[in-house]
Amino acid sequence: MLDQIFGENNFQSEIAWKRTHAHGSAKRWAPIHDSIFFYTGSKEYTWTYPTVPHDPGYVRKHFKSLDEKGRLFQPITLTGSGTRNGESGKPWRGVDPTKVGRHWGIPGEVMERYGLKGETVQDRLDALDSAGLVYWPRMPTEHPG
Repeated sequence: MLDQIFGENNFQSEIAWKRTHAHGSAKRWAPIHDSIFFYTGSKEYTWTYPTVPHDPGYVRKHFKSLDEKGRLFQPITLTGSGTRNGESGKPWRGVDPTKVGRHWGIPGEVMERYGLKGETVQDRLDALDSAGLVYWPRMPTEHPG
């Protein structure tokens, strides 16, 4: 029905919202999630990133690093599993992801959000680093994230 209302080409994604507790029923499987369908009125739409504060327990568990401004963050990897023969498999600033069976995985959404550009994978990594969005670990065996 939503395809008929909005048009099948305007479906963007589905969110499976996990419930905290299942609500049991004796004659069927208990529902444990709700489905949220994201449609737009056309291909031209504005996306504003929804922001909701994390649960304090989640922050304590996952956000253990501090940046130079004293903000907590969770370092994530800038690499994806598997090696590649193109630009994403080439070294950047002395780090060769193929040595550990990985390749550079540039977060396109972050590049877009911050208006960053770059012709090559290495240019895009430089742009992320210049914007202060790359975490350089202290251990030389760890990759930047």
